[in-house]
Amino acid sequence: MSLKITTEPQENRQLQVVVEVDQPRVDEQLKRAARKLARDYRIPGFRKGKAPYNIIAQYLGEGALYNEIIEDLGQAVYRDAIEQEEIDPYAQGSLVDVALNPMIYTFLVPLEPVIELGDYRTLRVDEDSTEISEEAINARLDAYREEYAGWQDVERPSKYGDLLNIDVKSVIPAGEEGGEETVVLDETDWDVTPDQENPMEPAGFDEALLGMTPGEEKDFELSWPEDSQSIYAGKTATFHVKLNNIQAYEQPELDDEFAQLVGPDYETLDDLIASIRDTLREEAEQDAENAYINKVLDAALEQAKLDYPPVVVEDQIDSMVADFAQRLRQFGINDIEGYFEQVGQSLDDYRESLREQAVIIAERNLIISELWKLEQIEVEEEDIEAKIREILGITDEDEEEVDAAEETEEADVEAIVAEEADDDDDDDDDDDDDDDDDDEIINLPPPEPTDVARRRARERAAGRAQTNVAPHDLQASPEILAGVGPARAEQLARLGIAQVIDLLWHLPARYDDFSKLRTISQLQPGEQATVVANLWDIRERKIGVNRQIVQGILADGTGTLHATWWNKWIAKQLTIGTTMRFSGKVGLYMGQKTLDNPVFEDIDADMVATGRLSPVYPLTEGISGKWLRDLIRETLDTYSRFLADPLPDSIRAQYDLPDLADALEQVHMPDDQDALDRARRRLAFEELFYVQLGVLQRRRELQSVT
Repeated sequence: MSLKITTEPQENRQLQVVVEVDQPRVDEQLKRAARKLARDYRIPGFRKGKAPYNIIAQYLGEGALYNEIIEDLGQAVYRDAIEQEEIDPYAQGSLVDVALNPMIYTFLVPLEPVIELGDYRTLRVDEDSTEISEEAINARLDAYREEYAGWQDVERPSKYGDLLNIDVKSVIPAGEEGGEETVVLDETDWDVTPDQENPMEPAGFDEALLGMTPGEEKDFELSWPEDSQSIYAGKTATFHVKLNNIQAYEQPELDDEFAQLVGPDYETLDDLIASIRDTLREEAEQDAENAYINKVLDAALEQAKLDYPPVVVEDQIDSMVADFAQRLRQFGINDIEGYFEQVGQSLDDYRESLREQAVIIAERNLIISELWKLEQIEVEEEDIEAKIREILGITDEDEEEVDAAEETEEADVEAIVAEEADDDDDDDDDDDDDDDDDDEIINLPPPEPTDVARRRARERAAGRAQTNVAPHDLQASPEILAGVGPARAEQLARLGIAQVIDLLWHLPARYDDFSKLRTISQLQPGEQATVVANLWDIRERKIGVNRQIVQGILADGTGTLHATWWNKWIAKQLTIGTTMRFSGKVGLYMGQKTLDNPVFEDIDADMVATGRLSPVYPLTEGISGKWLRDLIRETLDTYSRFLADPLPDSIRAQYDLPDLADALEQVHMPDDQDALDRARRRLAFEELFYVQLGVLQRRRELQSVT
């Protein structure tokens, strides 16, 4: 049946579609609605559901009948109009107005964006320098020294900044009128640091501790001023101090022993410096490559002409809001509107606060989609697999070992296949339900996000949802994060983490699989292994004039391991009686299993209990792995929603890739091996995608020159 349709283009790539519905079709729908409503009402003089149409309309009112048919008829009319006019909507249209007698629907239909990139092939951008200065190397060395600095016993007079262990007793004598003396202080083995800038009360106490030597005792008097906030204001006390010990904060010397302290891969200081130089060069090259690509995209966006419907940005905002709502649910907050009421903000205000960032993300996605289409960029599956192998450092020998292991696990594989087959059946049922929803064309509320990352809910002992954060915080120093002060920020900078966003891209070097933990009794000499064990004993032993080693005994109830470290500084990082995770190569000496120079860190009880994959990050010496994992986890929770995903929905859907935030979440805290593999595939794909863009740009530049 032909419809009376008029169309009129609107601004921002939208089309107004006005459809007049034939009256016979309207009458038919009204009669159906009357029969349906009559079953729910008892009309006087008629059996339930048996009253004629005119009586029902008179009893219920014509408005009630129209309200019953507007939505269902509108969906059908919208579908027919789109088909009749051969309109290709970019997204679902919205219902703007409905008029009665005659019945006329007015829809607003978003159309495909129009993107004109201009002469993007002639774009020129400068590449950043990747030169490594000696100052940068020295700064990294200084950061290492600061990381391994510590308090050392010294035999000299005390100075400001020293850590003094003292016994102190201070009393205010009884007054002339009698009474008892007042004890101000009575402490043994009290650690105190004389501070010239922020001295303690009463004034003069810090200064009185200067120049003392271990074992020395000293008596002096000090008074509180009359205007002091202390309860002892205006009073004088006697002090008796005995200095037990002096420690000074010292950095290790730059020598071979220090290099070995930094890591087991460094035998000499030259080895460490060479490694720092290589690391800085890799970081500079990666930064330059990323900056180059960003400059190309920014330049392309600057000269491009974009015309797109508002739904492009609204969809992006919907996605960001839905992601934030999911994060709130992780903290047990299920009502997002109620949440905003409690923090004094409305959901609409929050949506508007996201608009600026949403526009940037949406427009970048449009540019990339157009480049992808015009240049016919393709990423082959083989390239993705090769990139994953490169990232993981997988060799052919590694694959042979994996293949051999898989042959012994056929029963497990069959069980997994059977389980996934059951899951597929469930998915088919869900798909059938989804097909039923396809007929619902009109979507009056904001459209559902097209690619909302589905985050796993993590049980956490404590946490909070932060609202005073913004997209630009990604470029801020990590010092804005809780628990990161100047000293920690310097340590993070040594790892290449200068901004908050760098934490999200500080990827694990490997993973410990807590679903496959081995006991000490199961370990075999020659294998790399990770065990959770208790440190029974630790001692230092000289093996030369200027050489010491640290030896420890590890136990887990099934046996013992003898661990050896070749740096005496290790002893200061270990505490007898603690249970930790130790990783290293298993050896055999005099019939006893050994671990040589094992890496160690505090265990994450949640990882062990749930059998999860636990990330192990590179260059974490001085910063514990657990502390870094917790910091990255908090950063992901708070800031990943602000990440601009460079891959548009269409490309991610074509290659079945998760969005960037979800991929980083799974790389840092994978649900399982499958989720980790999928996330790695996404990151590998993105890197190859950017490489292709970069190669393409350079090719255009060469062509223009020749």
